[in-house]
Amino acid sequence: MAGVLMAIERLQLAVRVLGSAQAFRSEVGVPFKTRRGRQATYDRTVAGLLELLGRQTYAAAWSEGSKLSIDQAVAEVLATWAEPIAGGHCVLPAHRAQPGTKPC
Repeated sequence: MAGVLMAIERLQLAVRVLGSAQAFRSEVGVPFKTRRGRQATYDRTVAGLLELLGRQTYAAAWSEGSKLSIDQAVAEVLATWAEPIAGGHCVLPAHRAQPGTKPC
């Protein structure tokens, strides 16, 4: 999910999602594991976000995300899907927008 958010230039949200997921894993005692071959993708995503945002902004977004519940993080992502992105297109068409979000 963070990679998709990065691709549509929602960089701080991508980091907040990563922070929220890590906080959730820590809370329930599940260690971070990636599927075979996915670690490199995760590492590239994190490295790219760090490079684009800088360490200070990345750390602030991670901290914000670590305070979000998974439900809150998902709600932020769903709200983003209904927002216009570069070129005026939406990630999520208006007929699929979630309640409480503005359709494109």
